[in-house]
Amino acid sequence: MKKCIITCYFGRLPDYFELFLMSCERNKNIDWYLITDRNINTAADNIKVMRCTFQEFAARVQNRFTFPIALSSPYKWCDFRTAAGYIFPDLIAGYDYWGFCDIDLIWGNLSKFYPDELIQNYDRFLVNGHIQFYRNKREINELFMRPAGRMALYQAVFRSKYNFGFDEEGSISITQICRHHSEIKVYTSKNAIADICPYGNRFQLAAPMPKDIRYIKICSGSVYGADDKQETEYAYVHFQKRGFVLSQDFDPGQTVYVRFNDMSNYLSDVKDILPREVKKPPSKIYIMKNRICRAAGLMKYLNWKSGN
Repeated sequence: MKKCIITCYFGRLPDYFELFLMSCERNKNIDWYLITDRNINTAADNIKVMRCTFQEFAARVQNRFTFPIALSSPYKWCDFRTAAGYIFPDLIAGYDYWGFCDIDLIWGNLSKFYPDELIQNYDRFLVNGHIQFYRNKREINELFMRPAGRMALYQAVFRSKYNFGFDEEGSISITQICRHHSEIKVYTSKNAIADICPYGNRFQLAAPMPKDIRYIKICSGSVYGADDKQETEYAYVHFQKRGFVLSQDFDPGQTVYVRFNDMSNYLSDVKDILPREVKKPPSKIYIMKNRICRAAGLMKYLNWKSGN
């Protein structure tokens, strides 16, 4: 079964990007398309780097839609990712499944946790923005256009400057669309993910339920999370919103240990205390303001649609 991932990233790359790139290379049964404005050098046969400016990229996305879209920043691309198969038909041609992913993560052995025999039973495989796969069929490639109830909402999302998390599980999302179309088979398990909580004074996995861990270990193409009793292997680790301080002699090709904001080849180097660099969650006022603005934009669109 042939699979590809389309990843679009513009701006400064994470300090541990080489680790991400190496983990892509090790998952040789996936072709990785990196659309970026950065200089990325790789000799891996399964990694294709496509350079362009963000303005050129946004223009290409706009060309696939007859209405004006609001793709004014790279982060807004998250709302468009479920349409990647529709936007880039030339890239997904010949593949059985296409997908998208973040780059603030390191892959383990993906085929061990997500074998082709499992994926091929679903139209949409996985539900987090970290990584998702979609069956390469026209009705699935255009799934984002389907209505969730009364009408399709993708135009409201694509026209708005606000981020809706349309690619994940919010109230205005591809997940809601799938719930209204029960014939779409969706794989939702999060058990194999080491999703690190970005905030707070503890080093925790966020899903499927909060769990304290001592460290993350990346070794020989696999990812492990360790608690006080044992190391558990995961499909991948997600370092959302977390910056790292790499040790001076850091070698991404050797075993890597991670805790809080430390990344080193030696377990003794990773700290057991919370550094100041760990980000705090946004204020409730900021979150509420953002939600109100998104809701206002959606209502404006719905009123406009109902009046035409």
